Amino acid sequence: MREIVLRGEPASTNEARSFVATFLEGCGVPEDDVFEILVAVTEAVGNAIRHSAAQPDDRITVRCQLKGSNVVLQVQDDGCGFSYSDKMAELPDPISSCGRGFFLMNELMDHVEIDSSSSGTTVLLQRKFLSHALTA
Repeated sequence: MREIVLRGEPASTNEARSFVATFLEGCGVPEDDVFEILVAVTEAVGNAIRHSAAQPDDRITVRCQLKGSNVVLQVQDDGCGFSYSDKMAELPDPISSCGRGFFLMNELMDHVEIDSSSSGTTVLLQRKFLSHALTA
């Protein structure tokens, strides 16, 4: 498992993307899958920064792991938590510039799990892939 701890500030989104991209490419994940996984991770990290009441000194942890042919990613913050079921009941507003994060994560990943409480939120993202090395 690989892990990076980031500051709760907007610049951390790019650091997270770079970290996860390097991990995925090292695992042989196909480029199309890498792009879609990075969109989901960017949404999860962006949500942690924007909605967890994160301050620049707060930490957001991103973990990457390969389990067989599954990429498993975790984004964890120490924020105030939220009601995930309330968020999932809402479809994104088609004309709004925000509010699509959970919808995108669910569309792009095979499995999304949210654990949120008053002590923080963990977003688990999972996606199966077939490596070119495995199919050759």
